[in-house]
Amino acid sequence: MSDLVTQHLRRWATTDFIWGETDCLMVLADYVLDRLGVDGAAHLRGRYRDRESCVALTGLDKGHEPVVAACCEIAGLARTIAPIRGDIGVLRLRKLEFGGLCLGDRWAAKTLDGLMMFDRPEIVAAWAVRG
Repeated sequence: MSDLVTQHLRRWATTDFIWGETDCLMVLADYVLDRLGVDGAAHLRGRYRDRESCVALTGLDKGHEPVVAACCEIAGLARTIAPIRGDIGVLRLRKLEFGGLCLGDRWAAKTLDGLMMFDRPEIVAAWAVRG
């Protein structure tokens, strides 16, 4: 039997990217919900259908960190400067920001193209998902 991180990675790899359902932010909220039983993104679920409506609802164009931070606060997650496997974060690669799941020495993210793995992305912020 695989752990929850592996289960979510498989799900990310086999589902389409759908704004408001399985985008890079919602899959993190799904993971936290499965792990801790708290939905920090309930107020966003199903309320946007594309990048434009997501930006209008969340202000995502100003960065992912404030959006993810608000959801993490609702879920009761604390920030961490030393993320470990199973923690979540906002990552930056070049000028692109996205939500990611820490795998230990690597990070994973759900992108428009599917599941992507990153060796050393810039970590904008990270939250401990422990419990």
